[in-house]
Amino acid sequence: MSKLIRFPGLIDIHVHLRDPGQTHKEDFFTGTKAALAGGVTTVFDMPNNNEPILTEKLLREKNEIAKQKALCDYGLYFGTDGNNINEFENVSNKVIGLKIYLNMTKIF
Repeated sequence: MSKLIRFPGLIDIHVHLRDPGQTHKEDFFTGTKAALAGGVTTVFDMPNNNEPILTEKLLREKNEIAKQKALCDYGLYFGTDGNNINEFENVSNKVIGLKIYLNMTKIF
């Protein structure tokens, strides 16, 4: 009997790929390459970049970077500190979830 265990492609629902801003830590290319090497076929990236993803404009920019660099499937979270509720309707169909900042954790 083989000791090999087979799983379908896994999903990592909480990654920090740091595009844009801190790509010396990781980016969509290196992070998704590592994910695939570990059997992860989909990643969901958090919005806490140097400039948190709190606007539709920033979300579009991040998605354009991901389209060019990601090697596996991905989804993006949107962030809120409670001051950007007017953005929700415009991004609700473009993200997989909402990261709610309850304190100053969005400031790096």
